[in-house]
Amino acid sequence: MKITNRILAIVLVISGLIPFMNTILAATNQSMIAEIFKFNTAPSPELQLTFVMLGAAGLFASITQFLAAVWVWTGKKEGLKLSMVVGIILLSASLYIFIGLTKFGVNDPSLYAPDTIKGLLILVLTIVALRKRGKVEAA
Repeated sequence: MKITNRILAIVLVISGLIPFMNTILAATNQSMIAEIFKFNTAPSPELQLTFVMLGAAGLFASITQFLAAVWVWTGKKEGLKLSMVVGIILLSASLYIFIGLTKFGVNDPSLYAPDTIKGLLILVLTIVALRKRGKVEAA
């Protein structure tokens, strides 16, 4: 397997661990989630429900990234396609978060910059891997 694919798979796993850990926190320690998002009050029942729903989205995000990592690691061509989708989704999510926060007067890069960085890194590694694979197949 190419070194680029190995690096991409590792980045996907690390990237997937972040929403996975947030999912665990959303289910077990909602006070910490409130602290991460800088809430000034204790989580209300409505906010706790929101955390559970966000946890479900985080679980989906982490499983998708783990699946892409396994497919990339094992050399399945679907892995690079899925990693491209993951990168695009991460960039789209970071843009959505940025726009949404700006609408409410919040400018905290720590809430959107990690997804931007992960998305760009995953896209660049995927493009490099696809180009390398194209050269190998053409030979």
